[in-house]
Amino acid sequence: MKTLYPAGHDLTARSLHGMGATKFAQAEFGLSMYYFEQSLKVLNNLNPSGHAGMGSCL
Repeated sequence: MKTLYPAGHDLTARSLHGMGATKFAQAEFGLSMYYFEQSLKVLNNLNPSGHAGMGSCL
C-alpha cells in the first residue's frame, strides 16, 4: 500500500506501519502533517523572505 505523505516523511510513515498503526493513527498522522504544512504556509506568508521562524529550522 502506497502512503501519500509529503516527500521527506517516508521514514516516519514506514515506522508507523512497522508499529502496526491503525487506520485511525494513520489519519491522525496525516492530519497533523496537513496542519503543520498549513502553519508553514502561514509563516511564509507573514515572512516571505523565509529567513526567520520555523521555516529556517527545517
